[in-house]
Amino acid sequence: MMKVDIHGMKFLEATLEICSRIEEAYAQGDNGAKIIHGFNRGNAIRDYVRSKMVNDLKKYANLPEVSLDCLDPGVTVVTFDNT
Repeated sequence: MMKVDIHGMKFLEATLEICSRIEEAYAQGDNGAKIIHGFNRGNAIRDYVRSKMVNDLKKYANLPEVSLDCLDPGVTVVTFDNT
């Protein structure tokens, strides 16, 4: 599973990195990606990953539906539903 650590990134940079790395993980045959976003320095990126990211991923025609595991406050695990 690919790990994507976005600590220290600005919001726009982080969102672009997340989506491109998830697409890369799928293209490489991974079963998903672990997004390490943290939670101590604000919630904007975490909230994006856990709510709006799924809609942005739908813009990538070759990606399947995804499931999110949000059990850790600083990490979200994205799993591809067809694997």
